[in-house]
Amino acid sequence: MNVVWVIVAGVVGFWVGRKSVERFSIKSSEALAGLRKEAQEALEERTEKRKEQIVEMIKELAVQQKIVESCDIENKKKGVERTDVEKRLGVSRSTALRYLNELEKEGKIKQVGLSGKRVFYVLK
Repeated sequence: MNVVWVIVAGVVGFWVGRKSVERFSIKSSEALAGLRKEAQEALEERTEKRKEQIVEMIKELAVQQKIVESCDIENKKKGVERTDVEKRLGVSRSTALRYLNELEKEGKIKQVGLSGKRVFYVLK
């Protein structure tokens, strides 16, 4: 009886192995090119959405600043900082800087300050 179970297990293992090879086998170069293109498009779409979120964040801060100024309260927050972008989007420092630099090159935002903790970004 044990021999029968070993044979059944072997056949099932062989069948599962063949199916997994078919599923995970190397794709043709055309299929890989298609997958790369899809991945690149998805990455570009995500990047654009995140950059839109940054612009919206700067717009919201500008509205808040006007409200605070109308109440004669001193506002220390002048614009959106890199760390704000990191926290809001959950991205690394370099990714946040890349998004901010791209938005600046596109002419949507402006960097105020040259370097360090005093750098912030406002709408152009």
